[in-house]
Amino acid sequence: MYPFPEWRGATETLWASVRRQVPDLPELAPWDADVDVHALWRSTSMVLSQACGWPLVTALADRVRVVGAFRYSTPRWSGDRYRSVIVAPRGADAPCSGTAAVNSHDSLSGWVSLVAFLSGEPDLAIATGSHLASLTAVADGTAAFASVDAVTFAYAERHRPDLVAGLTVVGEGPCVPCLPLITRADATDERVATLRHALATAVREETGSAVTLLIDGFSPLDDADYRAALAPWVSDPAPPGR
Repeated sequence: MYPFPEWRGATETLWASVRRQVPDLPELAPWDADVDVHALWRSTSMVLSQACGWPLVTALADRVRVVGAFRYSTPRWSGDRYRSVIVAPRGADAPCSGTAAVNSHDSLSGWVSLVAFLSGEPDLAIATGSHLASLTAVADGTAAFASVDAVTFAYAERHRPDLVAGLTVVGEGPCVPCLPLITRADATDERVATLRHALATAVREETGSAVTLLIDGFSPLDDADYRAALAPWVSDPAPPGR
C-alpha cells in the first residue's frame, strides 16, 4: 500500500526476511504492475497482502483472514491504531468547505475518516486515485482539503517537502486500527501463526529497513478488532460512500 520509490529497497529487504522463515512464500508482486487490488484480495492465490480497513469489513467480510498489522511511528501515528490527517492550504479561510480530494470512496483513511470528521459528506469530492495525488490536488488548488493517512503524510514531509510546504493539518479522523495484513479465508490457524511469527521476527531483525518504513513493530490482530472499531459506520443503513 506504500509503493514509494524511496521505500522499495527497505520493503524488499523486510519481505526477504519473511521469506527466509516461510520459504514457500512468493516474491513481491512487481512494483510497476497494473494490479487490481480488489481482485487480488479476493484471489485464491493471494498469500499475504496489505489491505484497507473499510473493504475488509464490507466487501471482504468473511472472504479473507486478518494476520495482523504493522505498528507505525510517525509524528501523528504510533502503535497499531492511527488517525488520518485533514490537510488544507495554509491560511485557508474555511478549510473544511468546498471540494474535497479523495483517494477512493472505499478508503477508510481517505473517505470514511473524512466523513466522520465532517459529520457528513463534503459538498463535492473528486477521486484522485492516491493519497499523494490528493495532497497534490490541495497544493495546486484543485481541492480545498483532503484526508490523508498519517504514514503517507509523514513520507511526503520527509521525501516530498515541496509538496506539503504550503499545506497545514487542520484536523484528524477517528482512531482506527492500522492497515490490515490479510491472507486467504481458508488459511489454517497454524498458517496464520506462522505468518505472524515471521512478520514480527522480520521487523525485529531488519531494524534499519523497518525504521525506513516507519515501522516499529507488528501486532497480531484479528477480523474482530476491525469489525468492533468500525461498527458505527458498518451498521449505518447508509454507510459513507454508498
